[in-house]
Amino acid sequence: MQIDEKEFFREATLRICSSLDVETFLYESFMYIRKFIPADSVVLTHYYPDKGEHIALAMASAENTSVLDLTIPVPVDIRSFVQRPDIQTLAVERAELHPTARPWISKGFWTGIRHC
Repeated sequence: MQIDEKEFFREATLRICSSLDVETFLYESFMYIRKFIPADSVVLTHYYPDKGEHIALAMASAENTSVLDLTIPVPVDIRSFVQRPDIQTLAVERAELHPTARPWISKGFWTGIRHC
């Protein structure tokens, strides 16, 4: 499938900025982006490097959206993968194989395991 990058980013940005309600913009963004990227769900997080933890704020899937307040500690041995502003994103075929997946899997965030 040929994608016009400008059109894609324009449309994705419009959906992200479409609402101040996190459930609304996350769901609308997810439903648009999944037309181009295979995904079962998306999780909005914030990383606190001083605490070494992610906070899962919200999650969206085709079936549901939900606001979360879940703390996910990031083990010291994988923090270098989280804090990499100068390195390109590491893409893997299966999410559970990514170096940072372990703490997420332990909280049930893995395809087919955790739902909104």
